[in-house]
Amino acid sequence: MTNFNFIICNNTANETPLLNRIAIDINASFDAPEKNSLYPPLSLEKIYPSSGSRYLQMILGNFTALEFSADKYSVDEIVPQLMLANCVIFVFNLHLGLNKEILKWARINSMFDIKKVIWVINQTPLNDFSEINFEGIVKKLQPLSQELGFSDTSFVPVCISTGGNIAHCSPMTFWYKGETLIEQLKINAQHNKKAVKATRIQVTQSADLLQNKATIEGRLIQGAPQVGDILKILPLGANCTIKSIKPYAVNKEMSSYSKKIIFSINESIQLTAGDILAQANSLPEMADQFEVNVLWLQDAPLIPGRQYKFNLCNQEVNATVNKIKYRINDETGEKLACQEINKNLIATVNLSLDQTIVFEPYKDNHFLGFFTLLNNKNTNFAGVGTVNHLLRRSKNIHWQEIQVTPQTRAASMHQTPKCIWMTGLSGSGKSTIANALEKSLHFSGLHTFLLDGDNIRHGLNRDLGFTEVDRAENIRRVAEVAKLMVEAGLVVIVSFISPFRSDREMARQRFQNDGFIEAFIDTPIDECERRDTKGLYAKARMGEIQNFTGINSPYEPPSAPDIHIRTLELSIEDAVLKIRQHLKL
Repeated sequence: MTNFNFIICNNTANETPLLNRIAIDINASFDAPEKNSLYPPLSLEKIYPSSGSRYLQMILGNFTALEFSADKYSVDEIVPQLMLANCVIFVFNLHLGLNKEILKWARINSMFDIKKVIWVINQTPLNDFSEINFEGIVKKLQPLSQELGFSDTSFVPVCISTGGNIAHCSPMTFWYKGETLIEQLKINAQHNKKAVKATRIQVTQSADLLQNKATIEGRLIQGAPQVGDILKILPLGANCTIKSIKPYAVNKEMSSYSKKIIFSINESIQLTAGDILAQANSLPEMADQFEVNVLWLQDAPLIPGRQYKFNLCNQEVNATVNKIKYRINDETGEKLACQEINKNLIATVNLSLDQTIVFEPYKDNHFLGFFTLLNNKNTNFAGVGTVNHLLRRSKNIHWQEIQVTPQTRAASMHQTPKCIWMTGLSGSGKSTIANALEKSLHFSGLHTFLLDGDNIRHGLNRDLGFTEVDRAENIRRVAEVAKLMVEAGLVVIVSFISPFRSDREMARQRFQNDGFIEAFIDTPIDECERRDTKGLYAKARMGEIQNFTGINSPYEPPSAPDIHIRTLELSIEDAVLKIRQHLKL
């Protein structure tokens, strides 16, 4: 029998854990199994609390189980287990009803494509638990299960505190004719055999095969590779043939369930950690734009246009959310339009990457379809997601090679193109210094262009406001324009408030090597207000202007700018000189 993984979602930390009761009843009921028993006995191997007792984990023969409290969950700990789960058990405590936490986890469970769900209807001895009550609850839960795509759903009335219907039928529910919970798990495990899928191996250790003697260490994602199989190495595209395979072992603990494989190939090919070896006649896809489902886990919202670190099966690239299609209402399942995604919400979005990756839709391959997002500012865990499908435009649009290169253009102008990105509060002096700098460079014979925030909002960005979402898109657009101008050979000066570090970092990553220079025009806010002849700061303080940087919208100063201009200490001429000295122009 293959390993069968199930997760229990309980809706209160105060109840007796169901996993504890299962462990008790297994020891009591299966120490002396009958010789002709249809199912192999369950035996308790270990049960232990994990991570501050937020959840329990247990290995029971061929079963691996995990239980957590929905109201005290740690999503980043539990979600990886959902990838491996064959079944989820939701505990419906009668005295609590179907609360928001259980609903949220039911929708998360649906996102991870788990079809087998058991609703455990738990009663205490004080409850009047009749067949009518049970059937009424079932009628409420069945439509929800259908809506969420749980194609194999069952309902079991239990009493966790006494063990009723866990391993033995309870006389209190004489009207219930179905299997006990443990019998249901056994039946599902028996039917858990899946068809062998096309081979997918990820290389976990680089190997120099030039001597044709090295073995390769990898992770068997799926399939049953055999000696002589022809595999394609992705993204390289070359074919290889398996020469030998060493026996591999499976780690049964749910948190690290994987299959290690050690093998060799006939060809002399340099492999790299992260490479995917796929069955040559059944390949995964490669693309850089997708529709995905995202579960956002960070306090700061997910913002379209902002850049995040993306990791899918150890393929690490940069990702940008191009469009939020909708978010899901936890309680009703309604698809709602929105401009940002807040913590613990699920949304469907369009995502673009800065490199092509190997992937498969999550429904086809849980490992090549699951990804994590990290915050670019501090690399903190930000969200998880599943790939629905590629966006066809990523297949239809190809990069056109151009013979006149950026290097050729720069050489014809006899200059080194750069982007000088000036950031600072409104009234800090960015535009004044930027104008003076461009004038100085121009009279030195350099080819320049100045992109000013106010001017850009009269044309290219006239459709954008000043919300955090619009500010991110404002910076994304101007960063792309600045990049094109640098590739044209120009020295580009960008004068934008650009209040968020993550947006400035996204802009920096558009440029190669030292092509991006961040200049912090540092002026205290009281001095900026003193210089404000239009009275914008005063209006913002009176609430007449919303989302005004420094007053009712944050400004995040650079932590390590390339150039730091303190305007109270330097004249405009000295500021220009300091920038030119740094640029060596």
